[in-house]
Amino acid sequence: MPGARSLQTLYKFHIEGEPGSDGQPVAQVYFKDLVLQVDPKAADKPAEESLLQYNGMQVLLIKESDFSTAVDTTKFCTWKGQFIAANAPKTFTNFTIRAEIGSHSDPVLTAGTYILVISNCGTLKGLSVKGFVAVQHPWGYLPALEKGSKSFYMVCMGIYGFALFCWTLVCLKWWGQLFVLQKGLWLTLVFCFSESIAWWLFFQVRNDTGDFPRLVFLFAALSSIYKLVTSFYAITSSPAKGADADAGLSLGLHSLLMLYLVFQFHFKVIECLRHGFAITSTVVIVSALPVAIVGTILMVVAFRKISGYVDDLKNERDVPDKVKLYQRLQGLLCFASLAGACAMLLDVFDPTANSMENWKMHPLVADGLPQGIFGIVMLCMMLIAFPTSELQGYTYVPQVQQGETMGAPASIWDDDDDEEIANPTEGKKLVAVE
Repeated sequence: MPGARSLQTLYKFHIEGEPGSDGQPVAQVYFKDLVLQVDPKAADKPAEESLLQYNGMQVLLIKESDFSTAVDTTKFCTWKGQFIAANAPKTFTNFTIRAEIGSHSDPVLTAGTYILVISNCGTLKGLSVKGFVAVQHPWGYLPALEKGSKSFYMVCMGIYGFALFCWTLVCLKWWGQLFVLQKGLWLTLVFCFSESIAWWLFFQVRNDTGDFPRLVFLFAALSSIYKLVTSFYAITSSPAKGADADAGLSLGLHSLLMLYLVFQFHFKVIECLRHGFAITSTVVIVSALPVAIVGTILMVVAFRKISGYVDDLKNERDVPDKVKLYQRLQGLLCFASLAGACAMLLDVFDPTANSMENWKMHPLVADGLPQGIFGIVMLCMMLIAFPTSELQGYTYVPQVQQGETMGAPASIWDDDDDEEIANPTEGKKLVAVE
């Protein structure tokens, strides 16, 4: 909370809609269970009696466009006309927070971007405010910027769910012979599907209650990141190994992936909160830079690994389909790198929040473009890595015995062995082993 004789902007609300013909507001702002209390971390804590009599903590909700002209920032009180200038428009909410728990609500008559301001016009320090604030639109509590995100992820659930179902059916036939790339695509689709469910649930809970479900956000953000990490493991796995072989990544590369996971998660948090908390572009750029740097390094490593696989496969015989597969992966990786860089630049310098006319485009920039690019890349990878007899991984066949057998004959257990055990002497001759 602001110190003595100061004010602080806390949150930004994007409110959209047209007032009804009968004067109905476009939205309603709710302040629930607000209470003024002593900050337990403060060094200078006020006395309990002073807190009960204190009426200097003020709340103001006002349009961003009116803030510079309506608020006299040289004064710090919203009472007795000291905080609000004489020419201030009457499109704001203004009340006092006290030591007793209280609630407040006001209609919002016009659409626009609103700022929540708290001022401390008294002399007490070490204070904090506890409570809940939210703006309810006709569709729910979701901000106007994120109104379309819930529907978008519902569509993603259907698309990724269908893709996962089809890829599972295709892979079941060849599961024992699949190599790591094909199994990695299946696991990536699992994360894509779980990510869509988690983000849809996140926006649904926010829309219904106005709360920020942290656990759901954590699961959704980690699913978004792990699908990228899993796809990296899949495309960098060696085609020369068996179906259950490890991708063979070095310790340094594993560490680099962990760094990418941490940086990407931090950027996800900033990206989710940037418009509500009015986070500056500088902070967004600083949080995006490590992601861009580590991501570029990983793309270079992946391209070099795939190039090495192509050279190794060219030296082998009877693997032309695998050579084509990894050559196509090279081109697909170049496309994904360029398209992903463009999507990230547009997301960092998001122009959709600057005016109400562009608010409807925000879900496309924040969610649609990145998800669309990744979905196209996944579809292309599934097509070029489609399991066929030419793209099977390694399998084992029984060894054919010719001539005299020295010692115990080598064999691989199969269904015919069961019949031989049931009828050990039928049609068989005993062979002496010297």
